[in-house]
Amino acid sequence: MYIVKLHTTITFPKNFKDGDKATVVMDRSPYGATALELFADIYVPFGLIGVGQDMRGTGQSEGNFTIWHSDADDSKDLGDWLVQQPWSNGKIFTIGASADGLAAFRTPDNNPDWLKAQYFIWSSAQGYEIIYPNGAYLSALADMWIRSTVPDQADDLLKIIAENEMKNDWWDALDLTGRFNEIRYPSAFWAGWYDIFLLGNSNAYNGYNYQSDPSVQKASKLVVDPLGHCQDAA
Repeated sequence: MYIVKLHTTITFPKNFKDGDKATVVMDRSPYGATALELFADIYVPFGLIGVGQDMRGTGQSEGNFTIWHSDADDSKDLGDWLVQQPWSNGKIFTIGASADGLAAFRTPDNNPDWLKAQYFIWSSAQGYEIIYPNGAYLSALADMWIRSTVPDQADDLLKIIAENEMKNDWWDALDLTGRFNEIRYPSAFWAGWYDIFLLGNSNAYNGYNYQSDPSVQKASKLVVDPLGHCQDAA
Protein backbone atom coordinates (compact mmCIF):
# COMPACT_ATOMS: atom_id res chain seq x y z
CA MET A 1 0.00 0.00 0.00
CA TYR A 2 1.36 3.41 -1.00
CA ILE A 3 1.29 5.93 1.84
CA VAL A 4 0.99 9.67 1.14
CA LYS A 5 2.52 11.72 3.95
CA LEU A 6 0.61 14.90 4.83
CA HIS A 7 2.48 17.67 6.66
CA THR A 8 0.83 18.35 10.02
CA THR A 9 1.56 20.71 12.90
CA ILE A 10 0.27 20.41 16.46
CA THR A 11 0.22 23.30 18.96
CA PHE A 12 -0.45 22.62 22.64
CA PRO A 13 -1.67 25.11 25.25
CA LYS A 14 0.89 26.66 27.56
CA ASN A 15 1.56 24.52 30.65
CA PHE A 16 -0.08 21.48 28.99
CA LYS A 17 1.39 18.48 30.80
CA ASP A 18 1.45 14.70 30.59
CA GLY A 19 -1.94 13.27 31.48
CA ASP A 20 -3.87 16.34 30.32
CA LYS A 21 -6.53 15.86 27.66
CA ALA A 22 -8.17 18.47 25.46
CA THR A 23 -10.39 19.04 22.44
CA VAL A 24 -8.64 19.50 19.09
CA VAL A 25 -9.39 22.32 16.63
CA MET A 26 -8.42 21.16 13.13
CA ASP A 27 -7.75 23.27 10.03
CA ARG A 28 -6.75 21.55 6.76
CA SER A 29 -5.50 24.01 4.16
CA PRO A 30 -3.80 24.34 0.75
CA TYR A 31 -2.02 27.52 1.87
CA GLY A 32 0.64 26.10 4.16
CA ALA A 33 1.34 25.91 7.86
CA THR A 34 2.10 29.63 8.27
CA ALA A 35 -1.11 30.88 6.66
CA LEU A 36 -4.79 30.05 7.29
CA GLU A 37 -3.95 26.92 9.26
CA LEU A 38 -3.02 29.28 12.07
CA PHE A 39 -6.74 29.90 12.63
CA ALA A 40 -6.74 26.68 14.65
CA ASP A 41 -4.12 28.15 16.98
CA ILE A 42 -6.45 31.00 17.93
CA TYR A 43 -8.10 28.58 20.35
CA VAL A 44 -4.91 27.32 21.99
CA PRO A 45 -4.89 30.05 24.72
CA PHE A 46 -8.37 28.80 25.68
CA GLY A 47 -7.07 25.32 26.44
CA LEU A 48 -7.69 23.61 23.10
CA ILE A 49 -5.09 21.94 20.87
CA GLY A 50 -4.53 23.48 17.44
CA VAL A 51 -3.84 21.17 14.49
CA GLY A 52 -3.02 22.34 10.97
CA GLN A 53 -2.50 20.10 7.97
CA ASP A 54 -1.35 20.88 4.42
CA MET A 55 -3.90 19.31 2.11
CA ARG A 56 -2.74 16.56 -0.22
CA GLY A 57 -0.53 17.94 -2.99
CA THR A 58 -0.13 21.37 -1.36
CA GLY A 59 2.38 22.98 0.97
CA GLN A 60 4.78 20.38 2.32
CA SER A 61 2.42 17.43 1.83
CA GLU A 62 3.01 14.66 -0.66
CA GLY A 63 0.68 13.57 -3.45
CA ASN A 64 -1.40 15.56 -5.90
CA PHE A 65 -4.13 18.08 -5.21
CA THR A 66 -7.49 16.43 -5.95
CA ILE A 67 -9.76 19.51 -6.05
CA TRP A 68 -11.10 18.50 -2.62
CA HIS A 69 -12.06 14.98 -3.76
CA SER A 70 -9.72 13.28 -1.27
CA ASP A 71 -10.52 15.50 1.68
CA ALA A 72 -13.30 13.43 3.21
CA ASP A 73 -10.96 10.48 3.63
CA ASP A 74 -7.86 12.55 4.43
CA SER A 75 -9.68 14.42 7.19
CA LYS A 76 -11.02 11.16 8.60
CA ASP A 77 -7.55 9.64 8.63
CA LEU A 78 -6.20 12.67 10.47
CA GLY A 79 -9.08 12.78 12.95
CA ASP A 80 -8.91 9.04 13.63
CA TRP A 81 -5.21 9.40 14.42
CA LEU A 82 -5.71 12.46 16.60
CA VAL A 83 -8.33 10.89 18.88
CA GLN A 84 -6.03 7.91 19.47
CA GLN A 85 -3.38 10.17 21.04
CA PRO A 86 -3.11 10.20 24.84
CA TRP A 87 -3.68 13.99 24.95
CA SER A 88 -7.00 13.85 23.07
CA ASN A 89 -10.35 13.82 24.83
CA GLY A 90 -11.94 12.31 21.72
CA LYS A 91 -13.53 15.52 20.45
CA ILE A 92 -12.56 17.50 17.34
CA PHE A 93 -13.83 20.81 15.99
CA THR A 94 -12.99 22.04 12.49
CA ILE A 95 -12.39 25.60 11.39
CA GLY A 96 -11.89 26.70 7.81
CA ALA A 97 -11.87 29.92 5.81
CA SER A 98 -12.28 29.97 2.03
CA ALA A 99 -10.52 26.91 0.54
CA ASP A 100 -9.99 25.49 4.03
CA GLY A 101 -13.74 25.65 4.56
CA LEU A 102 -14.32 23.72 1.33
CA ALA A 103 -12.15 20.96 2.80
CA ALA A 104 -14.01 21.12 6.12
CA PHE A 105 -17.33 20.70 4.32
CA ARG A 106 -16.03 17.29 3.21
CA THR A 107 -15.38 16.15 6.78
CA PRO A 108 -18.99 15.05 7.58
CA ASP A 109 -19.05 12.66 4.60
CA ASN A 110 -17.70 9.73 6.64
CA ASN A 111 -19.82 10.54 9.71
CA PRO A 112 -16.84 10.58 12.11
CA ASP A 113 -18.02 10.22 15.68
CA TRP A 114 -15.28 12.59 16.88
CA LEU A 115 -16.65 15.58 14.93
CA LYS A 116 -18.46 17.80 17.45
CA ALA A 117 -18.66 21.28 15.85
CA GLN A 118 -17.60 23.23 12.76
CA TYR A 119 -16.88 26.89 11.99
CA PHE A 120 -16.99 28.05 8.36
CA ILE A 121 -15.69 31.43 7.20
CA TRP A 122 -16.33 32.81 3.67
CA SER A 123 -16.77 29.33 2.26
CA SER A 124 -19.27 27.13 0.43
CA ALA A 125 -20.81 23.69 0.62
CA GLN A 126 -21.36 23.81 -3.15
CA GLY A 127 -18.44 23.53 -5.55
CA TYR A 128 -20.00 23.77 -8.99
CA GLU A 129 -21.73 27.06 -8.24
CA ILE A 130 -18.38 28.63 -7.34
CA ILE A 131 -16.63 27.73 -10.59
CA TYR A 132 -19.64 27.78 -12.90
CA PRO A 133 -22.12 30.33 -11.49
CA ASN A 134 -25.30 30.01 -13.55
CA GLY A 135 -23.35 27.64 -15.79
CA ALA A 136 -20.74 30.23 -16.90
CA TYR A 137 -17.06 29.48 -16.24
CA LEU A 138 -15.57 31.93 -13.76
CA SER A 139 -12.09 31.81 -15.27
CA ALA A 140 -10.75 34.81 -13.34
CA LEU A 141 -11.28 32.85 -10.13
CA ALA A 142 -10.49 29.27 -11.15
CA ASP A 143 -7.43 29.95 -13.30
CA MET A 144 -5.95 32.49 -10.90
CA TRP A 145 -6.47 30.38 -7.79
CA ILE A 146 -5.21 27.08 -9.16
CA ARG A 147 -2.19 28.58 -10.94
CA SER A 148 -1.16 30.51 -7.83
CA THR A 149 -1.84 27.70 -5.34
CA VAL A 150 -0.59 24.58 -7.15
CA PRO A 151 1.27 25.93 -10.20
CA ASP A 152 3.03 22.66 -11.05
CA GLN A 153 -0.30 20.83 -11.27
CA ALA A 154 -2.37 23.65 -12.75
CA ASP A 155 -2.67 22.48 -16.38
CA ASP A 156 -3.89 19.01 -15.41
CA LEU A 157 -6.33 20.35 -12.81
CA LEU A 158 -7.81 22.99 -15.10
CA LYS A 159 -8.28 20.30 -17.74
CA ILE A 160 -10.30 18.24 -15.24
CA ILE A 161 -12.50 21.24 -14.43
CA ALA A 162 -13.05 21.94 -18.14
CA GLU A 163 -13.97 18.31 -18.77
CA ASN A 164 -16.69 18.64 -16.12
CA GLU A 165 -18.25 21.87 -17.36
CA MET A 166 -21.66 20.20 -17.22
CA LYS A 167 -22.87 19.70 -13.66
CA ASN A 168 -22.39 15.95 -13.46
CA ASP A 169 -21.70 13.43 -10.71
CA TRP A 170 -18.04 14.54 -10.50
CA TRP A 171 -19.33 17.54 -8.53
CA ASP A 172 -21.34 15.44 -6.06
CA ALA A 173 -18.38 15.20 -3.71
CA LEU A 174 -18.35 19.01 -3.44
CA ASP A 175 -22.04 19.44 -2.70
CA LEU A 176 -23.72 18.72 0.64
CA THR A 177 -27.19 19.57 -0.72
CA GLY A 178 -29.62 16.84 0.27
CA ARG A 179 -27.23 15.34 2.81
CA PHE A 180 -27.50 17.79 5.68
CA ASN A 181 -29.37 15.16 7.72
CA GLU A 182 -25.91 13.72 8.46
CA ILE A 183 -25.09 16.78 10.60
CA ARG A 184 -25.37 15.99 14.31
CA TYR A 185 -23.65 18.95 15.96
CA PRO A 186 -24.04 22.76 16.12
CA SER A 187 -21.93 24.96 13.84
CA ALA A 188 -21.18 28.59 13.07
CA PHE A 189 -20.94 30.51 9.79
CA TRP A 190 -19.32 33.83 8.91
CA ALA A 191 -20.32 35.20 5.51
CA GLY A 192 -20.03 38.45 3.55
CA TRP A 193 -22.82 40.17 1.65
CA TYR A 194 -20.47 40.67 -1.30
CA ASP A 195 -18.49 37.45 -0.97
CA ILE A 196 -18.20 35.15 -4.00
CA PHE A 197 -19.21 32.30 -1.65
CA LEU A 198 -22.28 33.98 -0.12
CA LEU A 199 -24.78 31.66 -1.81
CA GLY A 200 -22.95 28.48 -0.87
CA ASN A 201 -22.34 29.72 2.67
CA SER A 202 -25.96 30.74 3.31
CA ASN A 203 -27.27 27.52 1.76
CA ALA A 204 -24.98 25.56 4.06
CA TYR A 205 -26.21 27.48 7.10
CA ASN A 206 -29.80 26.73 6.06
CA GLY A 207 -28.98 23.04 5.74
CA TYR A 208 -27.03 22.79 8.99
CA ASN A 209 -29.68 24.73 10.91
CA TYR A 210 -32.95 23.40 9.47
CA GLN A 211 -32.24 20.10 7.67
CA SER A 212 -29.77 18.54 10.12
CA ASP A 213 -30.53 15.89 12.72
CA PRO A 214 -33.53 17.10 14.79
CA SER A 215 -31.39 17.15 17.93
CA VAL A 216 -29.29 20.06 16.60
CA GLN A 217 -31.71 21.94 14.38
CA LYS A 218 -31.81 25.71 15.08
CA ALA A 219 -28.55 25.41 17.02
CA SER A 220 -26.20 26.88 14.40
CA LYS A 221 -25.31 30.57 14.11
CA LEU A 222 -24.75 32.86 11.11
CA VAL A 223 -23.03 36.26 10.95
CA VAL A 224 -23.12 38.18 7.64
CA ASP A 225 -20.80 41.16 7.32
CA PRO A 226 -20.83 43.99 4.75
CA LEU A 227 -17.65 42.71 3.09
CA GLY A 228 -16.30 40.71 0.18
CA HIS A 229 -14.16 37.59 0.14
CA CYS A 230 -11.56 37.44 2.92
CA GLN A 231 -12.69 40.87 4.12
CA ASP A 232 -12.23 42.63 0.77
CA ALA A 233 -13.70 46.13 1.04
CA ALA A 234 -14.39 45.60 4.73
